[in-house]
Amino acid sequence: MIAALSVLTALLLGGQAAEERIDDTEYDKSVSVHVKAVAAVEKAWRKDPAAALKAIEAAIKAIEEELAPRHPRLIEATIAVRVTRGIDKGEVKDRLAFFPYRLAGEIALAAGEPERAVALLQKSPSSAALLADARKAAAAKDKKDPPPVTPPAKATFDPRPFLDKKDYIGALDAVRAQRAALGAEADKLTDDLRREATKHQQGAVATLAGLLPRLDQPDFRKEHVQPCLQSCARIPADLDRPGRTVGTIARSVQDVWLRQNFRNATIISVGTGASMLQLLKEGKVDAVASQTLTLANAAKAIPGSRLMEGSFLDSSIGLAVPRGRPAGHAYAYEFIEDMKASGAVREALGRANATGARVAEPRAK
Repeated sequence: MIAALSVLTALLLGGQAAEERIDDTEYDKSVSVHVKAVAAVEKAWRKDPAAALKAIEAAIKAIEEELAPRHPRLIEATIAVRVTRGIDKGEVKDRLAFFPYRLAGEIALAAGEPERAVALLQKSPSSAALLADARKAAAAKDKKDPPPVTPPAKATFDPRPFLDKKDYIGALDAVRAQRAALGAEADKLTDDLRREATKHQQGAVATLAGLLPRLDQPDFRKEHVQPCLQSCARIPADLDRPGRTVGTIARSVQDVWLRQNFRNATIISVGTGASMLQLLKEGKVDAVASQTLTLANAAKAIPGSRLMEGSFLDSSIGLAVPRGRPAGHAYAYEFIEDMKASGAVREALGRANATGARVAEPRAK
C-alpha cells in the first residue's frame, strides 16, 4: 500500500516516472543505504525545513559521489527490487520511490529558498510542475527583495610615507583633507599620529637634554644638535600660530626646542621661572612652557589659567657620578633600578603630588 501510494504521488506531481529494476543483492550492497537516508529525511522534514534541507543536501552529495557513478538510472526513479534466490526468483518484491532531487526541491521551497529549489528540481525530470512553482516563487522573491546596494569601498590612508620622513604635520594635513571619505577612521588616525609625534618628540628631547650641558664647550658645534632638532621640525603644535606668544626660561630645554620647532608663534625668554609666570599673570603671553609640576602648581595660583593636556617633551632627572669611579657608578645604577622596580619611586611621586612625572623606563648599564 505504501509503495503504491508513493508511485501515485509521483505521477500526480510531475508525470510518468521511470521504473528501474535491480537485483536484491546489488540493492542491499550499494543502494539501500541511500534510499533509507532519503526516506529518513522525508519522514520528518516538515518539522524543520531549514534543518531538513541541510540533511537532504548531505544525502544528495553522498548519492552523487557513491551511487551516481554505478547506478545513475536509479536516481529520480521508482526502484523495483528483484528477487535473485528461492521460489520467487525473478519476481519484484519491492517498489520504492526514490526522488531525492524532488524531495530536496520541495524542502527548499518550504524553507524559503526558491532559487535553491529551482537548481534541485531541474535535476528531476518528473517534477515539471514543482519546478514551475519554484521559478514563480523565485521571481516573486526577486521583486520583493531587490539585491542590496553594495556600499562604496571605504577610503583608506597610509601614513607610512609621511612617518618615514617624520612629517607629522603633513600626515595630519592629509588626514584632514580626506576626513569626509575616512569618516570615523579620521579621528583614530589623528590620535595615532599625534601619539607617534609625541613619542618621537620625547625621544628627541631626551637626546637634546643630554647635549645641552655641552653648549659652552669649545668643541661643541651646532651639528651636534641639528639632526635631533630637524627630526622634530614637522611635529604639530596648536600654539604655533601667528600672533601667539609663548613664554619660557632662557637657555632651558623648552626654550631651545620651541625656538627650533615653532615657526609662527613668538617666543619670549626670561631669566627665571618666577619672571616667566609673571608674564602669564600680566597677560603678556598666551602660554608658558616649563615642567608639568611647575605649571600645575602655577595653574592653581593664576586665575583663569589651565594646564594643557599631554606634554611636548620630557626632561629626564638622573644621578651623576664622577668619572673614574666604576664601583660608585655600578652602585648608583643598581640602587636607582631597584628603587624603580620596587615601586618606591612611584610611591614617592604620588606622595609629592608630582603631576606629570613618571618613572623612567629601565636602562641598560
